[in-house]
Amino acid sequence: MNPPPLPSPAVAWKDYALLLLWMVPPTLAWLFSIVILMPRLERVWDHVGQHSARITTLIDLSRAFVDYGRIILVAAIGLALLLEQFAPWWPIYRRSIMAAFVFIYTTLMFLLVLSLATEGLGLIKL
Repeated sequence: MNPPPLPSPAVAWKDYALLLLWMVPPTLAWLFSIVILMPRLERVWDHVGQHSARITTLIDLSRAFVDYGRIILVAAIGLALLLEQFAPWWPIYRRSIMAAFVFIYTTLMFLLVLSLATEGLGLIKL
């Protein structure tokens, strides 16, 4: 029995382009929360005087993505280049691993934005 043929290296750029395309919506939602949502919520929290450990943790987590985003991006590109060059198993599992990464990234980003938004709702008295 012959093993299945390996995907051609010319298809790799399409996989990476799809990865970047699928990462756009959660990244835009996160940028919205950093630029618009978080400063407004911080003003409300300061005005009300309610700073819990959970709120501080969410703000620190968002700021960590801003501070270390470039380092993480460069490390991810370097890892992808190393895997393309030196890992013979990478072309077989590339799409599966990238799909799992996009799913986890999307889930984490939307949970972060949702957590920030719902923390602001907790201050509203009906």
